[in-house]
Amino acid sequence: ARQLGAFLNFSFRHLVGTTADRLERAAFSAERVTCLPNAAHIKRSILAATSIQQGLYDCSVTAIAKKKIEAWSASCLRAWWGNGRRQRAKELCWGLFAKGHAENPEEAITFRRLASLRRRLLLNPSMHDEHEKAWQLIVAGKNDATPPNRDGPLHLIHHEVTKLGWTWPSPWYYARPDAEGGILPVAFSPNAWWEHE
Repeated sequence: ARQLGAFLNFSFRHLVGTTADRLERAAFSAERVTCLPNAAHIKRSILAATSIQQGLYDCSVTAIAKKKIEAWSASCLRAWWGNGRRQRAKELCWGLFAKGHAENPEEAITFRRLASLRRRLLLNPSMHDEHEKAWQLIVAGKNDATPPNRDGPLHLIHHEVTKLGWTWPSPWYYARPDAEGGILPVAFSPNAWWEHE
């Protein structure tokens, strides 16, 4: 079956290329970037084009273990920040020097999940009724930030939204209490504005 660009295996036969395998390859790619003789900003661009894309392949429909994400993020940080700088705050490094949504695995997963739902709703207006029904069943009235124990776009997006401190009061917008305006539309807004928010 095919869903959101990710090939999901429904047979009893194990196929090479599971999420864990891809994350291991993504971490290995990040370690290889460490060896490049380039400046940090060039290494981050290379990471965004290689390791991040490998690891994000099916993250919008599949839950990823927190420890695997942390290990991948640490290898990406080492790739451009280096091993010798022991006293560092990783959040500060990512926040000040990098484009988090494109170069930091933890933020890139959140951005990919939110953007995937937006893209699916914009490209398939016929799915709007299904989206509203699924939202009622999965999300309505739940504000639980615990990691999802089920795969699927709405479970994962609900987890990301609550992790950010937002709420999802309607299938069509997120409420952000600390932001000006306070509302981020799920689908209907200009692309450049939405990506900036």
